[in-house]
Amino acid sequence: MEPLTCPFIDRAELEGMTFPTEDVLSTQEQKQDRMTALHKAVQMGNVAMRKVTVEFWANEGCKRLRTTVWACTPKVVVFKEGMQIPVHRIVAVYHSSVE
Repeated sequence: MEPLTCPFIDRAELEGMTFPTEDVLSTQEQKQDRMTALHKAVQMGNVAMRKVTVEFWANEGCKRLRTTVWACTPKVVVFKEGMQIPVHRIVAVYHSSVE
């Protein structure tokens, strides 16, 4: 998947964002691939302290965030300081730098 041309944001900017309820991905295969990428990101964050780029859609538009993923549940992805993004709004997770 080619990266979108979404602007990068700082993790602190997540605090004021709102998220629609519908999923940004349409197929079950895409959703499974997203969960696989998120679980890999958690391992990279907790074991190797490596950052990933998370591409997502909020009501404020498409955004990218370069950060460490600390945890992932079926419903949310958790970053430092308890910041969260709903899983269903994540378009892609890139394990190498996307600039």
